[in-house]
Amino acid sequence: MRLAERRAGDDGELLSRLGEAYFQVGDWRRANSAFKRAVELLSDGFRAIRGMAEIALREGKIAHVIHNFGEANRSAENAALRRWAGTEADYFSRLNADEEYMELEVSRVNLLERLERNSRAAVRVSLVGLLVLFVGLLLDQIMIANFGWAIVFIAIGVRLVLLIGRKMMTNRIPFELVERDRE
Repeated sequence: MRLAERRAGDDGELLSRLGEAYFQVGDWRRANSAFKRAVELLSDGFRAIRGMAEIALREGKIAHVIHNFGEANRSAENAALRRWAGTEADYFSRLNADEEYMELEVSRVNLLERLERNSRAAVRVSLVGLLVLFVGLLLDQIMIANFGWAIVFIAIGVRLVLLIGRKMMTNRIPFELVERDRE
């Protein structure tokens, strides 16, 4: 990718795609430099401006996030991208302006992370249950095998409940609900 970046020259589209690739693999510094070069070359490239907004979000620079999503909104090629970028700019503007809303969203994201972590733990527990089950079957011990079955089914049930909870908490809290509660 570095070779492609060096040889990109004045190809802003290629640089913005390389920035996305760097972002996907977690090389934030290179992604940021590729996005900046792409913006310099294209001046209104949606992909590069959106990438800069994502980098700013990772760095915790909410004012930059709002500005970049606003710019992406203005440079979007079609109505769907304009609507999405405008929605993101509005969301982060509200998040920045309303302390209570920010607290709600931060707690929602923390809850999502806990649900994900516990879901992974449930998978590990079910694998241990499978191990206990197989040991019970190999030793011809019905009690141990039944205990393994119980562990597996309980862990799978817990994982399903956690997945449903995660699905319910994935969507952002509508700002209108916070506004309505204040009235």
